[in-house]
Amino acid sequence: MKVHFKFWSIAFVLSIVLYGIIGTGQAHAAQKDNATTDITLDAKKEEVASQIKIYNEENNQIHPYTLKELKDMIKLQEEMPLDGSFHVLYSTYTSKAFSFKYNFSIGGGTYGKAFKNPGTLLITPQGTAKKFSVAVKYDNGKGGVGGQAGKVSLPGGWTGQIHMNWTHLKRGKSYHFNFINDSSSDVTVKIKEVIVWYNW
Repeated sequence: MKVHFKFWSIAFVLSIVLYGIIGTGQAHAAQKDNATTDITLDAKKEEVASQIKIYNEENNQIHPYTLKELKDMIKLQEEMPLDGSFHVLYSTYTSKAFSFKYNFSIGGGTYGKAFKNPGTLLITPQGTAKKFSVAVKYDNGKGGVGGQAGKVSLPGGWTGQIHMNWTHLKRGKSYHFNFINDSSSDVTVKIKEVIVWYNW
């Protein structure tokens, strides 16, 4: 049986929090500092993008994007628009802080909450991120989960927020989001907050 892979339109927006001191030096010094910062941020983009892994329904890793395309999907905090008002058109769910050694389902309980037509996940780790994945499972209509609809694995070592766009999932269906620890069981993954936009 031939398997057809659909190339996902997953947009990652990584808000990298960088701390620095802005001086009051001459204009050419500021330009030099900005150029150095741009090089540093570009290197960070490449480091993170090179470690993002995308999986299909059969849990096979796929490579729909080049490294440059993944880098272009990552937006730094200072590049992000301040107006996020478009999100008010949709339903939202905001989690409390949570941590896990194995896995955690968004919305509580064994399988978590079912979200119909999910659009975006905004994930904010607590401090520096540890390695983790987000697996999306179909809702079976009986309070449980069906098969996997997709999965994205993220590297550790970054600080900030990441947006995951899930509008490529089949519309008219509900899904559960399960966070999985990709580090050793000795490591606890800590998440400050997850916001789910759904009914997209």
